[in-house]
Amino acid sequence: MVGPRAAGLRAWIAAAVLCTVVASCSTLQVSHDYDPGADFAALSTYAWAEASDDPTRDRLMERRAIEHANRVLAEKGFVLVATGPDFLIAVHDDVRQKLRVTDLGFDGYAFGPYWSAYGSRRLDVTEYDEGLLILDVIEPGTQNLIWRGVARRPTDERATPTERDARVGEAVEALLAPFPPGVRKGD
Repeated sequence: MVGPRAAGLRAWIAAAVLCTVVASCSTLQVSHDYDPGADFAALSTYAWAEASDDPTRDRLMERRAIEHANRVLAEKGFVLVATGPDFLIAVHDDVRQKLRVTDLGFDGYAFGPYWSAYGSRRLDVTEYDEGLLILDVIEPGTQNLIWRGVARRPTDERATPTERDARVGEAVEALLAPFPPGVRKGD
């Protein structure tokens, strides 16, 4: 028989584990890569690259990303221009199906009068959609990619437009935080 104190402790531990799992599942993951030979100190003006005509693009998400990126880049001292930019920015989005596998351990052991056995291994497999937001910085003349930022996070289909805008804003700010690499604007 389990006392009320032990039952309360188990409930508290279960809640803590659940909160940790949920928090880790919704965490924004950001990565960056760039061409170390590119002269990022010379960049001061930009324009947006033409988007593809792919019908699967999420134009609402892209518009949100562009609006947030324009704000962040302006705060860093970059100027949006119609002609002759120092660099182009392209925005890409994608949703990919992923699997999350959690090992729940063994069920335990079974013993009988003439046998014993290990319990079975238990796995929890969850399918989810992961959203990707990619910002590419491109040299206008050569069309060479000189910087890329990738943000990933599980999608939330129940999010309101305001919540989606906030999530995109958070991703764009995290993506552009280290841009330009090795150069501090305003120094």
